[in-house]
Amino acid sequence: MLAIREFFVEGKHPEKSHVLLHVTEPSTKEELAKGYFFAISEIDNGTTEQIEHLQKLIDDFESGYYETDEEAGRDAFEVNVEFINRRGHHILQNQHARVHCVLGVIRGQAVSLTYHGEPVATLLYQDKTGPHQLPIIEPNSDDVKPGQLFSALLQGSLNPGDHLYVSTPNVTEFIPLDRIEKLVFSRPTEQTVEHVEKVLRGARTAHSYGGLLAHFLTKEEIPKTGRQPKFLLDDSAKSMERLATREQSTEQLLSPKLIRETKQKMKDYVAARNEEPPEQVIPKEGKATETNYRPRRPKRPSPVGALLTSFARAMVLGGRGLVRVVGKGLRTMGKLFIAIILLITNKGGQRQTVLHAWQEWLAVKKQAVRDLSLVSKILFGVAVAATITFFVGVSYLRWQTARTAMEQARRAEIQELQTKSDDAEARLRYGDEAAAASLVADAKRRLELLIKERPQEMNKLASLQTNLKRLDDKLQKRELIAPTLIAEIKAADQARLEKLVMIDGNLIAYGPEETHFYHLDSTTKKLTSQEYSPLFHLRSGSTPKENDVTVFAIGDQGIAAYDKKTGVLSTKDIQFPLSNTRLRDIFVYNQRLYTLDVGNGRIYKHNRTQTGYDRGQNWLKDNGVKLDDAVSFAIDGDVYVLNARGEILHFSGGNQVPLATTGLLTPLAEPKIIWTYNGVDDLYVLEAKEKRVIVMGKSGQVKKQYTAKEWQSPTGMAIDTNRHRIFILDNNKIYEFPI
Repeated sequence: MLAIREFFVEGKHPEKSHVLLHVTEPSTKEELAKGYFFAISEIDNGTTEQIEHLQKLIDDFESGYYETDEEAGRDAFEVNVEFINRRGHHILQNQHARVHCVLGVIRGQAVSLTYHGEPVATLLYQDKTGPHQLPIIEPNSDDVKPGQLFSALLQGSLNPGDHLYVSTPNVTEFIPLDRIEKLVFSRPTEQTVEHVEKVLRGARTAHSYGGLLAHFLTKEEIPKTGRQPKFLLDDSAKSMERLATREQSTEQLLSPKLIRETKQKMKDYVAARNEEPPEQVIPKEGKATETNYRPRRPKRPSPVGALLTSFARAMVLGGRGLVRVVGKGLRTMGKLFIAIILLITNKGGQRQTVLHAWQEWLAVKKQAVRDLSLVSKILFGVAVAATITFFVGVSYLRWQTARTAMEQARRAEIQELQTKSDDAEARLRYGDEAAAASLVADAKRRLELLIKERPQEMNKLASLQTNLKRLDDKLQKRELIAPTLIAEIKAADQARLEKLVMIDGNLIAYGPEETHFYHLDSTTKKLTSQEYSPLFHLRSGSTPKENDVTVFAIGDQGIAAYDKKTGVLSTKDIQFPLSNTRLRDIFVYNQRLYTLDVGNGRIYKHNRTQTGYDRGQNWLKDNGVKLDDAVSFAIDGDVYVLNARGEILHFSGGNQVPLATTGLLTPLAEPKIIWTYNGVDDLYVLEAKEKRVIVMGKSGQVKKQYTAKEWQSPTGMAIDTNRHRIFILDNNKIYEFPI
């Protein structure tokens, strides 16, 4: 088990001496295998660009180390050292700056280091003969190559009980390594680091300091259930007391001579001011002796001087009075606090004493009130009533003022929202839909916040809310319809029907978890069910324009066909170029079957055979297109793919063509189906979350949006372009509405 503690003290001039300290503790399983990463660097007289560049290199090294896999004969640390060396020569171009840097990782007991300059890295260990030091980085080493940032790679290991100490070079000027050695073997790691940081902070120099101390715990030091580690025993408190004493003396020793002399002079000055002046000897009255001496009459002070003197005296007297009042209040509160503690704890059996003292105090006050004259009692009552009335009146005025201000602010905000609504309507009238949409969106957001803050005023805001909704519907070309419920499939009580497909004007409702599909005659509205194998798992279906058969995708790599004449659903043969195919949707176009494979991000085109369809070939020419989150696709000669992010991808001749949707102010959150066909002018998209059907041109311009209060989360859609009807499957109910 490893314990790591770092320390950092910023100097008075960080622009001249800047320290970067970086320690990464692994959190995930993969990072635990890579161990701890640390970086300590100091730049003297460096530029801001140089510091930022070094910080960027350290960040890149950290991310690269945890993301790089081991190579043959080289670990990730060595690979990243070579990578950083190719980029780090810019840091050394400033001839006036000195760079000291050390990067390292600790993986279990293994330690790897690389360095530049003269940082301090020492191994502290203890054996039977006592504590020892082993310098890891030697000063003025020959391993340093000019012009290269990191030219040496050091590797070793830690044993239980060992300490690894790494710091910037200037730390040893105040705390030598001998002192560090004594500290680490006499107190816990955390106290050692706190002591080092305290001493460095007391130095108050221009340099910045940083470093870390890593301790590989022994078995006895590792905490166990019900047992404290050694560094939490009673001896730790004594050690902390000694630490406080040493820190104080260290601070005094490090204080410059000028500061000590200044402090002593200030103490002497205060002592002299506090000394009482000697008593003046007043001579006894006697006969005055006539002399030629005539004392000069004192000059009368000016009115301004007298006013200032009076003001100063008043301030002094007021300050003294305030100090007395505050002191008396604090003393009273202290006595009250002590009395409450005694009442609660009954320490020394003093609870009855405190209660008796309070009773006596109350009796004395009552007697004092009784001894007052009638006039005094009346005046006292009037004073109390006046005081209460004053405070109540002031509180009421403040509340009334705040309430009036809030009311005015609310009215101003409502008026501003009304102005935005009128402005949006005017811009919409003149065709500036972008500006109108921005105004409506901002007004709706602020209105929602206002309703949350003051729900009791919902009635007053209803008209504004209605007007904003009307403008929003107009901007989004949204129409609230009243669809006709033509069938309710009550047999599917577990709501497993998800999709609709149309064949010869009739509807088939199905789902991947169902063992029946339901056939609805759109003319007679007669509903019949047909059972099929539970292994089919119908995912999607498509009917060609010939309306002779409906092809279904079953599972991940199978298809089945429903024959309109025989009413039989049977499997068909099909193969795919890749083995890990996962079908998401199928589409029959021009007597060919197109399949959407999300497992490989492909669209395959299959030719018809006597027993089904052939192996197929990849229709896409651009294999870099991301299709793993596609949910549906449609074909009219070109291919339109709808993905889970609400994007519509347009492909022509196997290549992607840019398609930007416009007029869709509310993005697609849970898109389900996209549909079009040859000879159909528009794209039809079904979205479940917003409960809407979106009609848009094939250039991406939204033409119409349909929504209904009856819908909850629609999942299936079929379009009858001949009769201009749209059918929606929602919660085992089939709705119909005209277009």
